[in-house]
Amino acid sequence: MREKDFTLIELLVVIAIIAILAGMLLPALGNVKQRGESIKCISNLKQIGYVAIGYSHSYNGNIAPTLSPYNGSNVPWAAVYIHSGVLPKPTDGQSVVYRCPKGGSDVQHGDDSESYGGDCAVNGTKTDTNTILSLKIDSLGASVSRYPLYADSIKCIANQTDPVTPQNAEKKQFYRIDVEWGGAVAARHSSKANLVMGDGHVQALSAAELKDQYKKGAHRPAINNWWYDSGTFFQHVYTEK
Repeated sequence: MREKDFTLIELLVVIAIIAILAGMLLPALGNVKQRGESIKCISNLKQIGYVAIGYSHSYNGNIAPTLSPYNGSNVPWAAVYIHSGVLPKPTDGQSVVYRCPKGGSDVQHGDDSESYGGDCAVNGTKTDTNTILSLKIDSLGASVSRYPLYADSIKCIANQTDPVTPQNAEKKQFYRIDVEWGGAVAARHSSKANLVMGDGHVQALSAAELKDQYKKGAHRPAINNWWYDSGTFFQHVYTEK
């Protein structure tokens, strides 16, 4: 019996079916990738939370300042943990926990390479008393489970009101949350941002949830008698799909 050849119409039908199946499959694969990035990000932040809490046990209850003087220059929080030995020193091209896989590359490169921002008030030196502005986790009290130590963040245009936009596409990471100085929360995981709280647990919150949860601030105590509640900065969130 002679085998029957495909007609042109049958071939087109097969191609159309394959195209339909591919169209159905690709979004699912994209969702799997996004979910994988979010899971890796959550894992990063959990490790960073443990590092911060462990660091505080050795430094009178304080976590690292978001930006602090070191050997004559200012260094961001991750560098403080690295110099203190609680985070391993990375090499160029090595995957690091302080870079979100969705915030560009998750490998170490260049300055300001953190893609998780910290409180702008936990930061630097208070000039009139020459004291380091840092945060004692124990001082958070009942707010410890809702105070974000670090969150998905992005470099943005300073002094810009909502909505915040990236300053440049190739460098989306940033080490601090403070729109006055160019850093904001980034809801980059399916329109949600991951945040590690003072007790070490991680939450994923949308821009609307962030604005609602922190509309009255993050309720942390004054730092070295200097009050500044960074909760107001959670009202500015850059949302990526």
